Amino acid sequence: MKVRVLYGRKAGEEEWMEQMITEREDQIPAASEWAKANGFVHLRVAEIDLSKPPDFTKTIRRRR
Repeated sequence: MKVRVLYGRKAGEEEWMEQMITEREDQIPAASEWAKANGFVHLRVAEIDLSKPPDFTKTIRRRR
């Protein structure tokens, strides 16, 4: 099962401060407009496959 999620962050916030705005695919267009009207400037839609476990190894920085 795949879901589409809208994420966003407000102007001046760090990349790690991204917030989930909606996980309802049918609401993404309206939620995008709401987000823009409420100060969100960086929006992205992610497609997440819930049938596969997450791979957290890509989030780890290795020391050299």
